Amino acid sequence: MTTLLLTPWSRLVQAEVAQQSWSSVQIGAGLVSDQPTSGQIRTLRPPEIKAAQQALPGQDLILNHAFRVTLRNFGTCLFVPVASHYGEIGGRKLTLNLIREGKVIYTLPSTEADRKPWTFLEIKAISFTELDFDGFEDIILLAEYHAGPGGPGSSEPFTLATFYFNQSGQAFRVDEALSRQVSARKVTTMEQIEKIIRNELNYLP
Repeated sequence: MTTLLLTPWSRLVQAEVAQQSWSSVQIGAGLVSDQPTSGQIRTLRPPEIKAAQQALPGQDLILNHAFRVTLRNFGTCLFVPVASHYGEIGGRKLTLNLIREGKVIYTLPSTEADRKPWTFLEIKAISFTELDFDGFEDIILLAEYHAGPGGPGSSEPFTLATFYFNQSGQAFRVDEALSRQVSARKVTTMEQIEKIIRNELNYLP
């Protein structure tokens, strides 16, 4: 079941794994609005899923972590993760896209994980929240990867946190240093990430 929770540290919402229909997604004690204003989010309706499929034909959309969201300056759009397959041994890379009117309007920048010979396994959680007091919603991704044979460290799956900072509603920037710093703490939940970045690193309003 997908859980969308309004947390004390998030102006938007945190999305923890799996899928639930848009009509029953809850923020606190109430339902997410059918017509989201800035700071609201919901899962996709069937017509929006179709629009996402048209914008990204033949691609492996991760629909249990796809949302309709309103981001300042980007406006209301569809946030759609995609797992891209490569190689002959089942390798997968993750891309994050913003879609509006059936077209990809923005693809979030690649990360260190994309440049490594690592295989994306699954999204564990996504949070849309203001991190740096500038009034623009940022994105935190928590995803699981596998290094594979010859990869650094253990071949066991590992979880990485990635921080995407909204640059005045024009683009997003990956903070690689912060992502490495938090991931090194072996975080597995957004609650753990919140504790580190709020109490130790002085992020979050």
